[in-house]
Amino acid sequence: MNILQRAARTTALVIVPLAAAVSAYAGGSAGPVLPRGNAACSMVDDGNPAVCSSGAYNIPLMGPSGLTGVSLFTPGSVTFYDGDTAQLTLSASGKLFGGAIPSGSTIPLAYVFGLQFEDGDVDASVSSWTLDFQLLDGRTVIGDSGTIDNTPINNTDISNQDGQFFTGSSSMTTTGSAALGDTLTELVTLDVDWFTGDADNLIVSVPGAASFDYQSTANLASTPEPGTVIPLACILAIAGLYLWRVKSKPLTPPALTRGRES
Repeated sequence: MNILQRAARTTALVIVPLAAAVSAYAGGSAGPVLPRGNAACSMVDDGNPAVCSSGAYNIPLMGPSGLTGVSLFTPGSVTFYDGDTAQLTLSASGKLFGGAIPSGSTIPLAYVFGLQFEDGDVDASVSSWTLDFQLLDGRTVIGDSGTIDNTPINNTDISNQDGQFFTGSSSMTTTGSAALGDTLTELVTLDVDWFTGDADNLIVSVPGAASFDYQSTANLASTPEPGTVIPLACILAIAGLYLWRVKSKPLTPPALTRGRES
């Protein structure tokens, strides 16, 4: 099975403890909560648009601002067939509840995604990728990470069964405020420049155990409050288990693919 098929199974192990952590932690705290509804995934395969599967869940820990974050992920693999540019966009939206988000709020971000060639063709290659996180209030962008550039790419790893995972962190500072009841959208866009080689396909995965995170608990700058330490340790342990599972199990060609539309 490929990276995302394993991630789908792991997500089931992750979501249950996360939901329990949300109930236990949020019950004693109040603050704005980023929406996780209307999860959507779209892809553009060398100019050809299509839809794909996506999911979202709230991050149980709250940072110094009291903001509860959100994670966006793909429950299945997303396969690109044509070279040049592959674009994957994930989003979630809904009403802001629990409080307002003032202008000038810093929201820590984190990302984990995987790239893999379906057939392991040594001639196929990825030349670069870019990532952009945005937060919209209605149609107005009130937060933007700016372009996040690629970390080192090893095409030998991408050709191997395990593929290559890319991880990192960033942040955005809101340039506008969001009031209670406003409709907010989290929007993340990943662009990958790649070459098919001998007609190979590119598989992109955003695992549910880590994913694209707003108000990431993994890189909050300040020291966690005592009540957040145990849940944070649990999340890091779960993420570590996921990565261990990925590295310890072989992959077979993916069964879950997304076709493109002309």
